Amino acid sequence: MKKFCAFVLLLAACGTLDRSSGPSSWPQAPLLPARGFDVPRTLASLSLDEALRMADGHTELRELTLLAEAARGRGDQAGRWPNPEASLRLESAPFDAPGDGDLLAGISQRWPVGGRLGAAAEVGAAEERRIQALHRTKRLERRTKVRAAFAVALHWSAAEEAHAQIRQGAADGLKVSLALLAAGDALVEDVARARLESLRAEVELVRIRAQRAVAFAALSLEIGEPALTVERLAGDAWEILDVPG
Repeated sequence: MKKFCAFVLLLAACGTLDRSSGPSSWPQAPLLPARGFDVPRTLASLSLDEALRMADGHTELRELTLLAEAARGRGDQAGRWPNPEASLRLESAPFDAPGDGDLLAGISQRWPVGGRLGAAAEVGAAEERRIQALHRTKRLERRTKVRAAFAVALHWSAAEEAHAQIRQGAADGLKVSLALLAAGDALVEDVARARLESLRAEVELVRIRAQRAVAFAALSLEIGEPALTVERLAGDAWEILDVPG
């Protein structure tokens, strides 16, 4: 029993050793919250600023953030003293009475020499800085792609609204032509032309709506949420592209 208590005290002493020395003063950057990228959701309205904030949680950027955290942890661990090693063995114990043997307990600690701790910590810090620089570059690229996709989607959204009015005007023109034909004030050819214009406007509106759907899907993909559905965009395309008016 005394030997067992001695072993427990030895383990407790190992657990209370201070191993906090070493360069571990790097700033802690908070991780972005995880999102359900495959969970469908709908936004009634989306502005460019909101789209850019959402893009900061893109999978590619989150991966780099986690890699930077891992590099920080490796550098922090590399700059610490190695863990002490405890040993316990039983000697001269007879087979019929193993409790009568000699219980030998010990503890050892490796001592790094030649500045190995500082060098290992500097390697970890350099790796973290490299990943952070890559994160800033990828973030700028991602925001540029989101800005361009937002401008394209906004263009097709405005085109849909404008051509919906054109389609309505063509439909109203066809109704007037039919009324004039019934009153004897229009020719059949006039009605045919009006019907053709109405049909062309309808087909063009279908094409524009298809382009709008593709543009909105591309925007959701660039943001990093393929399952996101946006009903309308808020903003002006010329201001987004910084084109002088």
